[in-house]
Amino acid sequence: MLLREKNEIQQKRFIDLIDKSSDLIFGVSLKGRFTFMNSVICDLTGFSEEELLSMSFLDLVRVDYRKRVLSFYEFQIQSSTETTYSEFPIVSNNKEVIWLGQNVNISENNSGGFEVSAIARVITERKAFEKALLRSEDKFRSIIENMELGLLETNREGLIVKAYKSFCKILGYTPEESFDIVLMDTRMPIMNGMEATTFIRNELNYYSTRIIALTANALDDGNNEYWEVGFDDVLLKPFVQKDLLQLLIDNSSRKSEKMKDGLIGYAQGDIQFANTLRSIFIEDSIKRVAAMKLASSSKKLDEISEISHSMKPSLAQLASKDLQILNKRFENKDINENEIESHVMIFELHIKLLIANLKRISF
Repeated sequence: MLLREKNEIQQKRFIDLIDKSSDLIFGVSLKGRFTFMNSVICDLTGFSEEELLSMSFLDLVRVDYRKRVLSFYEFQIQSSTETTYSEFPIVSNNKEVIWLGQNVNISENNSGGFEVSAIARVITERKAFEKALLRSEDKFRSIIENMELGLLETNREGLIVKAYKSFCKILGYTPEESFDIVLMDTRMPIMNGMEATTFIRNELNYYSTRIIALTANALDDGNNEYWEVGFDDVLLKPFVQKDLLQLLIDNSSRKSEKMKDGLIGYAQGDIQFANTLRSIFIEDSIKRVAAMKLASSSKKLDEISEISHSMKPSLAQLASKDLQILNKRFENKDINENEIESHVMIFELHIKLLIANLKRISF
């Protein structure tokens, strides 16, 4: 009896905590129907609890955002992503547009099913500020573009992200010019091509430029040796002009364009949602690879298999055939225990290369 009373008291405290929160807290079924909510949602939307319980969450979302919100959470379920964050507008009962920043968590319940819970916060003022800031930045860029100073914008790694016309005019470059592809001879003196590529990828952490191995050594087992150190492709010597041109085409911006087309196709033509999917994949992959490295240090192949299985749908859309094969080996536990760490390092390298290619995409 005492245990039951104690549980009831704890449950009441939990309910009081939810109701007193200033955030929107609610749960929905996998079909999107409300299952519970705190009073903040009713106060904000102007709908009663009874009305909301008879509605789908999508009914609150502004019409032009419903498709992308639905696709976003379908992707979360299909990719087994436990927690996501998204921003979108809802419309209250009195037709007021309210922007929400929402965290959604999907977890397994005691009966083996899944529960969807969400915590959202009103970000309408922040969105208005961002819109005003964007207008201000556009005005600033317009001023900069018409100045006679040679200016560059770089990221924290020192890579050029924007070359203004004045800079290009001074040095004679066009804004589009950059090193997209490097042909790396594997038989260079002092530091050979294998060593140079390993240094570029692992020591400099540079992944945005594609590196092609130029070699006279045909391999019996394909290009695995080159692929493992971070080469993107192999060109065998001697070669004819047609082979070189085809390789340059295959490794040009068309590869990024193909990935872009895949993202847009998955997002059903919604550019903003495709950009969101890219961000989710990048963030989620970094976390999962970190978990995989931790599991590999303890030779926990079961954990690595689960992680690989969760990454399978995304990699099927975006990754190379070789990366998918390696992921499948992890999933099937087809890795010798003594090779786990080295193979996870190779996997991490090519996830970084994949992320670098994704970041090159301009929507």
